[in-house]
Amino acid sequence: MKITITWFQGKYPSFNLGFHSTPDSEEFLSIKGCKIFDGNDGPFVSYPATKKQDGKYWNHCWGSKAFNATVLKMALASRPAAIPTPPQKVGTGSGFDDIDNDIPF
Repeated sequence: MKITITWFQGKYPSFNLGFHSTPDSEEFLSIKGCKIFDGNDGPFVSYPATKKQDGKYWNHCWGSKAFNATVLKMALASRPAAIPTPPQKVGTGSGFDDIDNDIPF
């Protein structure tokens, strides 16, 4: 199996994981919207999740420790220079930290 990583640059950079049966084959599975965050134990891959009303997140997929380590290594190695480093810190805001910077009063 071959795994590919495609980065997308934006305010919150993310990448897609593509899974291929052989190096030249079309991908048969894709996980979109993966991110790298810096947690208490170092950087980790965050897979797509939905925030529930109680504030907790429900993960859409899961990876084993070994698989996540491989994906993290591949993602960090393929990250474009324009993607910020270090990775985003967990719990540093809701994504709206700069929303009131342009309020005229």
